[in-house]
Amino acid sequence: MKRPLKELFLHFFVYGIGSVAQSAVTFLLLPLLTNKLSTADFGVFSLIQMCGAIAATIFYFGISSALSRSYFDYELEKDRNIVFSTSFYLIVLGAILQVMCGFFFRNHLSEYLFGTAQWGDHIFWTLTGTAIAFVNQIFYNYMRFVKWSRIVSISGVLTLLLNIGISYFLLVYSSMGVMAPIMGALFSSLIIFIYLLYVCRGVLVAQINRPEIKILIMFGIPNMLASVAAMVMEWSNRFFLNKYLSVEDAGVYTVGARAASIISIILIAPFAQVWNPIMMENRTNEGKGAMFTKVTTYYMTIGVVGIIFCSLFFVEFLHAIIPKPDYYRGIQLTPILMLGVLINGLNNIVSAGLFYERKMQYLVYVYGVVAIVSTILNASLIPYFGYSAAAWAALLTYTLVPLLTYAVSKRFQAIDFEVKKVFLGVILCLCVVSFIGYLDFIPLLYRLLLKTSIFIGCVFFVWIFVFDSSEKSEVSKILRLRRIGDAHK
Repeated sequence: MKRPLKELFLHFFVYGIGSVAQSAVTFLLLPLLTNKLSTADFGVFSLIQMCGAIAATIFYFGISSALSRSYFDYELEKDRNIVFSTSFYLIVLGAILQVMCGFFFRNHLSEYLFGTAQWGDHIFWTLTGTAIAFVNQIFYNYMRFVKWSRIVSISGVLTLLLNIGISYFLLVYSSMGVMAPIMGALFSSLIIFIYLLYVCRGVLVAQINRPEIKILIMFGIPNMLASVAAMVMEWSNRFFLNKYLSVEDAGVYTVGARAASIISIILIAPFAQVWNPIMMENRTNEGKGAMFTKVTTYYMTIGVVGIIFCSLFFVEFLHAIIPKPDYYRGIQLTPILMLGVLINGLNNIVSAGLFYERKMQYLVYVYGVVAIVSTILNASLIPYFGYSAAAWAALLTYTLVPLLTYAVSKRFQAIDFEVKKVFLGVILCLCVVSFIGYLDFIPLLYRLLLKTSIFIGCVFFVWIFVFDSSEKSEVSKILRLRRIGDAHK
């Protein structure tokens, strides 16, 4: 059990560089976008991104997730390369279909969302960019399977620099407005695609595994449907904010949601990228039950400490880097949304049984139910309580996802949760989040000193009451490791 856990921690930090870089683009662009775009334009941009995100979840056919299951069914490298190539050709087909749909339906989508065809070209280029991005994802999946962590990290950093650089130039010097970040994402994805195609040229073969096509699609389609439902759950609040309030309110909420994505950037995304291959490799390991128990506890503990830190200091930082006070209302929602994102990330762990048994169709039902709940909550509450209702509805629906998933998945892979430890962490987090608003009226210096004291106290609380003596010893060993890079050589 210790070897997979140690491997998880080691690769977490190495892959974390690339993952942070890939995921941090929208967050790092936040100061620039909020400075150059009005709340209305930012709201339009968020709804256009919604179109791209939903389209990508449909046209990638769930192949990326399916590959992670099929790849390890083969022992020989030649057979694995054929499976990868088969997946690549399928996902390229999906990308072509998405671009075609974006071209033919761009004006219809613009008129439906905004009442005008003005944003049709923006929608088309967004769909083109997300199509290239999900093709790139199949390369990233393969490189994680073979532990090419340096290339993953380099690619992630290049994506970050290209996207920010192009977006900055087009927004500041070309005054392209909403189109600037769209073009930044498109061109950076295209350049990285060419680079990854060159890097992986030796493993792409002109051969397909015909029986595997059906397996990939049968596994991928339920995952795709579940992802679509997840997108509805994720984005329906923007739709109803735009419908019942204004596009400005959609923009304000999106700022809070983007700020909350910091927890996904620094923890959930790198964790998922490292955990999924380890989870699949250890599916026949008799000691995997203990591994699941400890991974769940460590994930939630680290996440809770991260949220407490962000709640205490990150909001102060956001007020400093976002120049327009119009956006500050959205920043207030950040801690609640971060907690929801963290809890939702548990699905990477509790859904293991469904992956092991190829029962992904159950995720369709889970996300379908949650999407309906999310839609009802947002449609009912947003007209009366605004974007605050959207945030609390998001926390509830984010929590429902892992609860319902595990209710189904435990038949195939039960997990002996350390409920007391996890519960203590969540309660501590909620207490800090609820209390923090009362500190705003204290002078800045004293406020920072008090927040520092609170954070140190929370860390000691977690160390004393969450970790037992053996875990403290193990954590100390991990922190003393000096050769993190050895894991990917």
